[in-house]
Amino acid sequence: MPVVNRSVSIIVLREVEPAPRNALWDLFSFEAAKVQQGAKTYRWRQPDHVPILNEISPLPRSGG
Repeated sequence: MPVVNRSVSIIVLREVEPAPRNALWDLFSFEAAKVQQGAKTYRWRQPDHVPILNEISPLPRSGG
């Protein structure tokens, strides 16, 4: 989709193929099971990733 001479990709999270390479997108899902799977599958590049996970996914963990 062209916007001001730039291309923008729109990612529909519910249509992203379940695969290890897509684990990051699962972290932003509204489905708690997908968030949990993404957290297990994603290869974190930071040793202490728990604060990051707590910051980006408060709703699925609390059932909201």
